[in-house]
Amino acid sequence: MNERDEIEQQLGPAFDALRRADAQATPPFDVLLARARAGVAAPAQPSVDEVARRAPRSPWRWVAYAAPVAAAAGLAMWLLPARAADREFEREFERAVSDWSRTERALPTDGLLAVPGSEYLRRLPVLRTEAGQQRGPS
Repeated sequence: MNERDEIEQQLGPAFDALRRADAQATPPFDVLLARARAGVAAPAQPSVDEVARRAPRSPWRWVAYAAPVAAAAGLAMWLLPARAADREFEREFERAVSDWSRTERALPTDGLLAVPGSEYLRRLPVLRTEAGQQRGPS
């Protein structure tokens, strides 16, 4: 006997007990079918509102609502001064990028853009009609 057989022997009776409990809790199919034909609904489960009305309410429940709101407000106030520094950095970065982009530099990847036939992409085609008149793109 291997380890798997031992596990199955241990779990088998437990699953059988669960199946028997489910079978006892479930009404027979013919009873369900008779109820459906008669139009009688099964006993309804209590709604969420009914359960909420029955549940005792703690006088401290407002703390559960207020604590996350207070934490979020504190976090926002802590982060707001840092946003001013972020805006300063963003302005400086944009200025550096715009200064760099105004210069004429050859990038290492510029050679990859020179492909055969690229001259055709740089000019618009001119079409000739039968009468010999040139007609450009409209």
